[in-house]
Amino acid sequence: MGGDPNRGHYKQCFCDDLKFINIKKIKADDAYNRQQEIIRRNKRRLRLLAIQRRRRLQQEKERRERLRRQREEAERRRIERERLIVRARETAELRRVKESNEVKVREDREKIRLDEEEHRKEVEEIKQKEQAEKSKNDMIAA
Repeated sequence: MGGDPNRGHYKQCFCDDLKFINIKKIKADDAYNRQQEIIRRNKRRLRLLAIQRRRRLQQEKERRERLRRQREEAERRRIERERLIVRARETAELRRVKESNEVKVREDREKIRLDEEEHRKEVEEIKQKEQAEKSKNDMIAA
């Protein structure tokens, strides 16, 4: 009962019920499968290279962004230092002007005091002269 379904045909094994597969076909199939495996490996390699490239590009972008932020921070610090220097110079200049003005005020006050003292002495001398003349006139009149 369970005999050969394709009687009269030469087969490699009983499970090969269609026909005989020659060595050329086996070699061609093997070469095709090797090519397919090479293609799969190349695609996998290309995907990995693309992933690596994206990572490198992302890292480069992050590095450029970090450098840009560092430059901006350095520029901000430089500007802040310049502002502090300018502010210190302005403060020193204001202090010098204020001290100069205080010295001038003291000198002016001293001049005014000396002028007032001189004026008082002159008024005193005039009064003494007037009194001397008055007493001279009184003596002459007496």
